[in-house]
Amino acid sequence: MSQLACGERPLMKNVSDLKPRAWILTLLVSALTAGVVWALSPLISGRAEPWDATNHYYPIALAVAGALSGALTSRVRWAYFLGCIVGQLLFEVIFLKTGPLVVVGVIFMALYGVVFVAAALLASYLRGRIAANGRSPAAKDC
Repeated sequence: MSQLACGERPLMKNVSDLKPRAWILTLLVSALTAGVVWALSPLISGRAEPWDATNHYYPIALAVAGALSGALTSRVRWAYFLGCIVGQLLFEVIFLKTGPLVVVGVIFMALYGVVFVAAALLASYLRGRIAANGRSPAAKDC
């Protein structure tokens, strides 16, 4: 195993390079937080489906959910995105009536999922920066 220079980060080659099962936690937290966006929609926006809200509930709620997911879990981009889609779709299928437009709904979820992933990555980045600033002075001076 080669030594890395001070501050240099190893590149991840594939999923097996992650901490064991770290992506599972990222996927589950992302799915849970995205599902909560749908669960809270009737209470906050008055609409069963968050994209039907007259205000900007859906993108704002997805950004908050993504930021929470990014702050709590490892940075696994595909798991953020997949978890966001799976969580929303599962909530819709289990708790709401679905019809022939469910495919269009999945497309909307995927498009709005970019907001979720962007917020998750930003929160994950900020969490890493805050953690790096909290290290001992000896670690900073490599």
